[in-house]
Amino acid sequence: KGKPLTVAQICVRQQWITRSEARFLLAPESPPADGWEDQMCEMLRAGRAAGRRESLVLVAEGAVDRQGRPITVDYVSDAIAQRLGEEPRITIPGHVQRGGTPTAFDRVLSTRYGVAAIDAVHAGAWGQMVAMHGDDVVTVPLKETVGKTRGVDMSLYHDVAEVFFG
Repeated sequence: KGKPLTVAQICVRQQWITRSEARFLLAPESPPADGWEDQMCEMLRAGRAAGRRESLVLVAEGAVDRQGRPITVDYVSDAIAQRLGEEPRITIPGHVQRGGTPTAFDRVLSTRYGVAAIDAVHAGAWGQMVAMHGDDVVTVPLKETVGKTRGVDMSLYHDVAEVFFG
């Protein structure tokens, strides 16, 4: 059976999907067709038959099916366990979501955010948040960000992800 199958929860509301070795993606921007559970498990089964030792299924925050029912990592894990007889490992990554072990950039970023936040307090910049724009840490008015969702660029999904995820 090889290494465990992994079902991961990702947050696409704050983080863009840039790359992945996922075998199946469930995202709110593209609800799966009925029977997606069987299609997903068949892809995973085919991967095992082809010698793939591990597989990753991504479940984006807010994923729903075409009837609007939420798709959770627990539901996906149960579907895999029932259909394939393997118990998937569930993970909800933090910094790992961006690609693995934190780099020096990752480790310094939190300090840069903290310094910018303190500078904003000293400047009396209330109602602001710190954000990254390019390589710069800047303040942004909360009213420009609250309630806005930054979803997956659908052209990326259609041009790239559909090739792999159907």
